[in-house]
Amino acid sequence: MITVRFEGGQELLKALDTLSARVSRTVQREALKAAAEPMRKRMATLAPYEPGKPDLRDTLAISNARADDDKIVSIKVGPTRHGFYGSFLEFGTAEIAPRPWMRPAFDETVKQALAVLRAELWTALASRGIQRTATSEVPVSAPGGGGLL
Repeated sequence: MITVRFEGGQELLKALDTLSARVSRTVQREALKAAAEPMRKRMATLAPYEPGKPDLRDTLAISNARADDDKIVSIKVGPTRHGFYGSFLEFGTAEIAPRPWMRPAFDETVKQALAVLRAELWTALASRGIQRTATSEVPVSAPGGGGLL
Protein backbone atom coordinates (compact mmCIF):
# COMPACT_ATOMS: atom_id res chain seq x y z
CA MET A 1 0.00 0.00 0.00
CA ILE A 2 1.22 3.49 -0.82
CA THR A 3 0.80 6.16 1.83
CA VAL A 4 1.51 9.83 1.19
CA ARG A 5 0.74 13.05 3.03
CA PHE A 6 -1.38 15.72 1.44
CA GLU A 7 -1.02 19.03 3.26
CA GLY A 8 -3.90 21.46 3.47
CA GLY A 9 -6.58 18.95 2.55
CA GLN A 10 -9.33 20.20 4.88
CA GLU A 11 -8.62 23.82 4.00
CA LEU A 12 -8.70 22.94 0.32
CA LEU A 13 -12.10 21.28 0.67
CA LYS A 14 -13.50 24.33 2.45
CA ALA A 15 -12.10 26.63 -0.25
CA LEU A 16 -13.62 24.52 -3.03
CA ASP A 17 -16.97 24.60 -1.23
CA THR A 18 -17.03 28.40 -1.55
CA LEU A 19 -17.31 28.03 -5.34
CA SER A 20 -20.48 27.12 -7.16
CA ALA A 21 -20.85 23.37 -7.73
CA ARG A 22 -20.27 23.75 -11.49
CA VAL A 23 -17.15 25.89 -11.11
CA SER A 24 -15.78 23.65 -8.35
CA ARG A 25 -16.18 20.54 -10.55
CA THR A 26 -14.49 22.31 -13.47
CA VAL A 27 -11.57 23.44 -11.29
CA GLN A 28 -11.16 19.95 -9.83
CA ARG A 29 -11.40 18.22 -13.22
CA GLU A 30 -8.77 20.46 -14.81
CA ALA A 31 -6.44 20.02 -11.82
CA LEU A 32 -6.89 16.24 -11.91
CA LYS A 33 -6.06 16.15 -15.62
CA ALA A 34 -2.89 18.19 -15.07
CA ALA A 35 -1.91 15.93 -12.17
CA ALA A 36 -2.49 12.78 -14.24
CA GLU A 37 -0.27 13.84 -17.15
CA PRO A 38 3.02 12.62 -15.57
CA MET A 39 1.30 9.28 -14.91
CA ARG A 40 0.09 9.03 -18.51
CA LYS A 41 3.60 9.79 -19.76
CA ARG A 42 5.12 7.14 -17.51
CA MET A 43 2.53 4.60 -18.66
CA ALA A 44 3.59 5.34 -22.24
CA THR A 45 7.20 4.54 -21.44
CA LEU A 46 6.27 1.28 -19.67
CA ALA A 47 3.60 0.07 -22.12
CA PRO A 48 4.61 -2.91 -24.25
CA TYR A 49 5.69 -1.69 -27.67
CA GLU A 50 6.19 -3.24 -31.09
CA PRO A 51 7.75 -1.00 -33.75
CA GLY A 52 5.86 -0.38 -36.95
CA LYS A 53 2.33 -0.71 -35.63
CA PRO A 54 -0.14 1.64 -34.04
CA ASP A 55 0.58 0.66 -30.50
CA LEU A 56 -0.81 0.64 -26.98
CA ARG A 57 1.13 3.77 -26.03
CA ASP A 58 -0.64 5.61 -28.86
CA THR A 59 -4.02 4.92 -27.21
CA LEU A 60 -3.23 6.35 -23.77
CA ALA A 61 -5.45 9.23 -22.76
CA ILE A 62 -6.80 11.19 -19.81
CA SER A 63 -10.57 11.53 -19.93
CA ASN A 64 -13.56 12.36 -17.77
CA ALA A 65 -15.11 9.52 -15.79
CA ARG A 66 -18.45 9.20 -14.07
CA ALA A 67 -18.66 8.72 -10.33
CA ASP A 68 -21.61 7.30 -8.42
CA ASP A 69 -21.84 10.48 -6.36
CA ASP A 70 -22.42 13.86 -8.08
CA LYS A 71 -20.10 15.52 -5.57
CA ILE A 72 -17.14 13.40 -6.67
CA VAL A 73 -15.07 14.43 -9.69
CA SER A 74 -13.33 11.59 -11.52
CA ILE A 75 -11.02 11.10 -14.42
CA LYS A 76 -9.53 7.99 -15.95
CA VAL A 77 -6.01 7.49 -17.18
CA GLY A 78 -5.17 4.66 -19.53
CA PRO A 79 -5.91 3.14 -22.89
CA THR A 80 -8.91 4.22 -24.93
CA ARG A 81 -11.18 1.54 -26.35
CA HIS A 82 -8.69 1.09 -29.19
CA GLY A 83 -6.18 -0.13 -26.61
CA PHE A 84 -8.63 -2.44 -24.86
CA TYR A 85 -6.03 -5.21 -24.80
CA GLY A 86 -3.90 -3.18 -22.35
CA SER A 87 -5.79 -4.65 -19.38
CA PHE A 88 -5.11 -8.17 -20.68
CA LEU A 89 -1.39 -7.37 -20.62
CA GLU A 90 -1.62 -5.72 -17.19
CA PHE A 91 -3.49 -8.53 -15.45
CA GLY A 92 -2.81 -11.51 -17.71
CA THR A 93 -5.25 -14.06 -19.05
CA ALA A 94 -5.55 -17.84 -18.97
CA GLU A 95 -3.10 -17.85 -21.88
CA ILE A 96 -0.59 -15.13 -20.98
CA ALA A 97 1.20 -14.10 -17.79
CA PRO A 98 0.66 -10.58 -16.44
CA ARG A 99 3.01 -7.87 -17.71
CA PRO A 100 2.16 -4.94 -15.40
CA TRP A 101 2.76 -1.48 -16.82
CA MET A 102 -0.13 0.65 -15.48
CA ARG A 103 0.28 -0.07 -11.76
CA PRO A 104 4.06 0.52 -11.79
CA ALA A 105 3.44 3.87 -13.51
CA PHE A 106 0.90 4.76 -10.81
CA ASP A 107 3.25 3.73 -8.00
CA GLU A 108 6.13 5.77 -9.43
CA THR A 109 4.15 8.96 -10.04
CA VAL A 110 1.45 9.16 -7.35
CA LYS A 111 3.41 11.50 -5.07
CA GLN A 112 4.23 13.81 -7.97
CA ALA A 113 0.59 13.70 -9.09
CA LEU A 114 -0.65 14.76 -5.66
CA ALA A 115 1.86 17.61 -5.52
CA VAL A 116 0.71 18.81 -8.96
CA LEU A 117 -2.94 18.43 -7.92
CA ARG A 118 -2.45 20.54 -4.80
CA ALA A 119 -0.54 23.24 -6.69
CA GLU A 120 -3.08 23.34 -9.54
CA LEU A 121 -6.04 23.59 -7.16
CA TRP A 122 -4.51 26.39 -5.09
CA THR A 123 -3.49 28.27 -8.24
CA ALA A 124 -7.04 28.03 -9.60
CA LEU A 125 -8.48 29.13 -6.27
CA ALA A 126 -6.03 32.04 -5.98
CA SER A 127 -7.07 33.22 -9.44
CA ARG A 128 -10.60 33.45 -8.02
CA GLY A 129 -9.46 35.44 -4.98
CA ILE A 130 -9.35 32.55 -2.50
CA GLN A 131 -6.10 32.42 -0.56
CA ARG A 132 -4.64 29.73 1.61
CA THR A 133 -4.74 30.69 5.29
CA ALA A 134 -3.33 27.73 7.22
CA THR A 135 -1.68 24.37 6.74
CA SER A 136 -2.93 21.08 7.98
CA GLU A 137 -1.81 17.58 7.15
CA VAL A 138 -4.24 14.90 6.09
CA PRO A 139 -2.97 11.39 5.43
CA VAL A 140 -4.00 10.13 2.01
CA SER A 141 -3.82 6.43 1.25
CA ALA A 142 -5.45 4.02 -1.09
CA PRO A 143 -7.42 1.32 0.71
CA GLY A 144 -6.02 -2.03 -0.28
CA GLY A 145 -3.40 -0.31 -2.42
CA GLY A 146 -5.70 0.88 -5.21
CA GLY A 147 -8.06 3.58 -6.39
CA LEU A 148 -6.21 6.56 -4.92
CA LEU A 149 -6.77 9.08 -7.65
